[in-house]
Amino acid sequence: MGVMACPHPDKNFDSKILMQRVSEKRTAKKTTYYKNVVDNYEINKAIKEQWRGLHEPEMTVGDLLDKIESVVEWEIDGPTRDHLVLRFYSYTRLGKKKWTTMADELE
Repeated sequence: MGVMACPHPDKNFDSKILMQRVSEKRTAKKTTYYKNVVDNYEINKAIKEQWRGLHEPEMTVGDLLDKIESVVEWEIDGPTRDHLVLRFYSYTRLGKKKWTTMADELE
């Protein structure tokens, strides 16, 4: 990409600037998550405390998200369900916290 600017012969500037990318391109990872699903405090508290109780053996993440969406009291609609991310943490051998994101198979 090139850019033109006003020339300044007294400062040895001929008005041409070359802009070149020197770093490599990387896909950004999502590193921040919202802890509140909806605006209502009581609903958020209920979701955080009770979503694990909806999980059954052999259930996929997509099935669990569908079941979470089906709880009428939690007021989760389709677009909100699409943005839900289920994560858990465990500890490494060195004692550091490691987050694992449970991904829907369709993604």
